[in-house]
Amino acid sequence: MENQNVEPKRVSLQNSNCEWETFPFVSAEDIQQIISNKGYQIQIGNDAVICEGVVIRNRAVIGSGAEIGRGAEIGDNAVIGSCAVIGSCAVIGNDAKIGDGAVIGKYVAISQGIAICNGMVIDDHEEIHTPLAIMGSKHIVYNYKYDRIQIGCMIESFQFWLKNYERIGDECCYTQSQIQEYKSYIDWIIQKYSA
Repeated sequence: MENQNVEPKRVSLQNSNCEWETFPFVSAEDIQQIISNKGYQIQIGNDAVICEGVVIRNRAVIGSGAEIGRGAEIGDNAVIGSCAVIGSCAVIGNDAKIGDGAVIGKYVAISQGIAICNGMVIDDHEEIHTPLAIMGSKHIVYNYKYDRIQIGCMIESFQFWLKNYERIGDECCYTQSQIQEYKSYIDWIIQKYSA
């Protein structure tokens, strides 16, 4: 026997006046039609998959082929790249940018203004806050949580970088001077956490 008290599936959208409307859950194509008819400033690309319970704030952009998991929240001006996957109950902050093909796990919180590189994978239950960013001569170096350094799109542990910085630098065509430059960034970040 079917439970008569089951909540209907819904998607919530925020308009340019910061007012919320909740609609019965429908396909991404139907959501796009609602957006178009009601004048929302939200963009959803072709073949995007929007699951039930998703909250999409004003001026968000969801790329073609992206998948937004059940109960996820997409912030104001957030951009979800093409073919990116946002896990169930993940929260993407205002002005955050999720790169093409990136995978954001379940229950992940991405803070306001964070940029996640194309193809990057963030494991379930992570919290990504405003990172320390160092503009190096070849790639940006990020440190957004203890024991993790991101150089370019590679995110690895402190120990990994200490053991492998020369090899990675060689593989990525860094000069010897650049390898030493990035080693100094790695050392500085690790020292910052050791103090």
